Amino acid sequence: MAVSARRHIPGLDGVRAIAILMVVLHHTVYTAPRETFAQKLFLHVAGQGWAGVDLFFVLSGFLITGILIDARESLHALRNFYARRVLRIVPVYVAFLLFSLWMAPALQLLSASEAAQLHTTQLWFWTYSVNLLIAFHSWSAASFPTVHLWSLAVEEQFYLLWPFAVLLMTPRTLRRTAVGCIIGAEICRLLFIIGGAGGQVNYVMLPSRMDSLAAGAFLACCFRDPAGWARLLKARLWVVALSCLLLTGIIAHSHTIDNQAPLEQLIAFPALVALSSVVVASAVGGGAWLANRFFRFIGKISYGMYVWHVEVLRLVQQWIPIPPANHQEAIWTYYAAMIVGVLCCTIAVALFSWYIIEQPFLRLKRFVPST
Repeated sequence: MAVSARRHIPGLDGVRAIAILMVVLHHTVYTAPRETFAQKLFLHVAGQGWAGVDLFFVLSGFLITGILIDARESLHALRNFYARRVLRIVPVYVAFLLFSLWMAPALQLLSASEAAQLHTTQLWFWTYSVNLLIAFHSWSAASFPTVHLWSLAVEEQFYLLWPFAVLLMTPRTLRRTAVGCIIGAEICRLLFIIGGAGGQVNYVMLPSRMDSLAAGAFLACCFRDPAGWARLLKARLWVVALSCLLLTGIIAHSHTIDNQAPLEQLIAFPALVALSSVVVASAVGGGAWLANRFFRFIGKISYGMYVWHVEVLRLVQQWIPIPPANHQEAIWTYYAAMIVGVLCCTIAVALFSWYIIEQPFLRLKRFVPST
């Protein structure tokens, strides 16, 4: 069983869709009011959408490694890889930063202090290193409407290093290296915790998040080995069972999964990476339910949704006032209105971004062969 870098796998659009819907839901309910037990329970569950980033990371590791393996013998593999990545990622990113710097403050999507902070720290964003700014200081070092770009910084740093490993190593060595990176990420998290680093360090640094990207790379290597892929698929149920057991233990202990807490970072992070890997493997191996029309549509515009959704959230918050704490029915209506409003508006903005910004640059890929 083999896959070409030029073959589109519909189920992976479904993975993108699930990931972006989780992240949008997480940010939408993050500051929502909560009074009753039912409201707190709902927001606790919805608030775990941050784990969608793990899905994105595993998927990126799988796709990027696969593209590079398939292009290994081509004449300008590295040059073509970076050219195609730039065409895919940079235009929307630049448009978003320019909009955030010059237009968002006028639309009250950034407060005056947030706008001043972004102007002061913008070099970290232009160089895809805002995750380092957050790690060295705190989450508040980056203005909220742009702080989610940390994950794009992690991916860009991965793209800077990993292609050389793929092109220089044999498939067997590459697979072992991926396993080593998975283990190494857990060791890094432990060392950061022992060293007294803040919880945000393990959450945003490439070394401590490398396991999700390396897990995707491991899947890509196995996918090109029929025997290895078959063994991997057979182990899925055991992986899911063990991961769910670990997560259940964390929830029983902490009543939630706090991505900044040491115990969760050491136990829940690997479990979530494992579950994300199962989802990606299932999508590649068939996963018809992931290839439905809605998921494929959302998956196509998921990058634009991710980039723009926090500022869209700010806009919708201006339209929908928070109800008084003692109006329980109004609070539930507020949840529904916010979720539907943010999702619909984010899709609309992402569609505009897709047709006006992304597609014109993606058409230029025809001048840059993938293999």
